[in-house]
Amino acid sequence: PQPSLPDPRSSTRPLHIMVDKSTLAFIWALVPGIVILFVVLALFSYLRPRRPIIFDFRRTLTTRDDIDALDCNGQHIVTPPPVGDGWFGAFKAALAYSDDEMVESHGLDMVMYLRMQKVMFGVFSVATLLTAAVLYPVYATAGNKDLPKDDASYVAGLDIISMANVPTESARYWATAVVDVILTAIVISAMAKLYAEFASRRIAYRKKNWPTSYAVVCMDLPANYTNSKSVYDYFDGVFPGEVLDVNYVQDGTEILNMKKLYWKAVSKREGLEYKFSTPKGAAKGRPEHRPAACGACRGVEKVDSIEYWQGEQDRLTEEIRNAQEASESLAPRFCAVVIFASKAAATTAAQLQIGPATTLFFRDLAGEPNAVNWPRISMKASMAPVFSAISWGMMFFFIVFWGGVVAAVMGLANLQSLADTSAFSWLSPVLDWPDAIVGLIEGLLPVVVLIVLNMLPVIIMSILVGRERWHSLNLTEAQFQTYIYIFSLFATFVYPV
Repeated sequence: PQPSLPDPRSSTRPLHIMVDKSTLAFIWALVPGIVILFVVLALFSYLRPRRPIIFDFRRTLTTRDDIDALDCNGQHIVTPPPVGDGWFGAFKAALAYSDDEMVESHGLDMVMYLRMQKVMFGVFSVATLLTAAVLYPVYATAGNKDLPKDDASYVAGLDIISMANVPTESARYWATAVVDVILTAIVISAMAKLYAEFASRRIAYRKKNWPTSYAVVCMDLPANYTNSKSVYDYFDGVFPGEVLDVNYVQDGTEILNMKKLYWKAVSKREGLEYKFSTPKGAAKGRPEHRPAACGACRGVEKVDSIEYWQGEQDRLTEEIRNAQEASESLAPRFCAVVIFASKAAATTAAQLQIGPATTLFFRDLAGEPNAVNWPRISMKASMAPVFSAISWGMMFFFIVFWGGVVAAVMGLANLQSLADTSAFSWLSPVLDWPDAIVGLIEGLLPVVVLIVLNMLPVIIMSILVGRERWHSLNLTEAQFQTYIYIFSLFATFVYPV
């Protein structure tokens, strides 16, 4: 008797027929991603309390109630909530941290970034629910899956729950149109609400007495403006009684290098103190090392590591203080930060055309003190267009040639079409390999290659934008995001289409 074969028109087909190459490609892309997610989460949860230098464990050494520190303006310093040691301790602390507190400690940009992430998660969740509850059943019950295998419209595997399973003249496409309209309305509503919140928070942020609301950075000073007094006299003449102070920028490269060493000493000391505070670390005794260029040199006597780094911290503090007191002797950088008595005066000074020439006295509202881009703030105005042109030229290069890169990589996602061409006919034997291997090549390899290649423009543009003339790191980051947005627009939406 002839063995019974499954009816190709039947919807109850064996598993090996349902799992085709496209399904295997999806599985190969999904499973490693889930595994990597849990591995990264496990490593983060394990290393975070054990690497205080990297993960800033110092904030958990004291509770928030014990911290009552004031900044240089006498304002209370807001500290983030302590982070637990569990797997999701960091996420719980972030969710419990109010937006108002986060504005005080991390700034408005961080608040709106996290708010944007929440909105995207909400929109994605609604889209997933609508797709699973409406579109998947509509597509899965369509008829192309019941056609003979030799029919051009026949589908199998994951294509059953896609529009490929819907006949051309079917009214089921209206379901897709309705869901698209609903999702579009949800996205527009969410973005409008997010924009309104950002605008209101931005206005509230500007109304507060932030130091940056009163500070104006002035670049491209004339050659005869070499100290704070000369700049003060000029601006006081333009805005009588409105100038409180002027901080003239001088060549503090040596001071900045000492600052890096200072924070290295602080991190070393705090890390060793934390290790010694744990039961395991206390059992080993206070940490010791040989303070020499060759740490393993036998001739150098060991010292207490905590006391050593505390001494380095104190020494560098004194050296930095002495260097700052003698800063008047440092080379001038022909730029300054002018502090005004009112926001109106600062805003006017940042916008009003003053100075003997349009190429001098460039002014803008200053960035946060910790966000000042000291290496670039004193760059000559004549060099700014050069570095900007280099960045845009490289961006144009990536945009022009990235289409070929994407096309070459995405060709791996469809080996059959690639093998049908004369140039890649040598790939035909690969199609005879087991479906699991072919699915791995088509599903996982293009994704991995594109991820690696997409890092190249990001790294190059981050280096180039760092050389541009932006007085604030916030402006540098904004310009970098502009470059990446333009590149992503072409790489993600234009070229794949």
